[in-house]
Amino acid sequence: ITGGEVNLDNNGKNVKVSTDQGIMEFGGANKLPEDWPKDAPTYPGASILFSGNVPVSGKASVSIILQTKDSVKDVFDFYNKELADQKWKIEGSYQTGEMAILNVEKDTRFLTLSIVTGEEFTSITATVGSK
Repeated sequence: ITGGEVNLDNNGKNVKVSTDQGIMEFGGANKLPEDWPKDAPTYPGASILFSGNVPVSGKASVSIILQTKDSVKDVFDFYNKELADQKWKIEGSYQTGEMAILNVEKDTRFLTLSIVTGEEFTSITATVGSK
């Protein structure tokens, strides 16, 4: 990070980086960011590995990385249903056996999901921001 001050807080479990551009947290005991939208579902039972406010194209956004032992298909099916139930409009969707991508929009916001299988876990990266 350049041009600013970084406050680093390592409480033994998580690392929290605060700047004038946002906050990022890394570790195994994270929580959702305070400004995570209520209508943006999170996968049940998944661990939060990362949460933070990271600008996308100069606009505010919030991101999380989750981890689960469930399959890409199970995660993909969950998000397709839950996002439709929350009235998000699917703009793009792609799925193979090992990965899936969902791009959805609602009002003036976008939500991008990337679901990727690993050796032991499936990773879910979600970013919500303004269009």
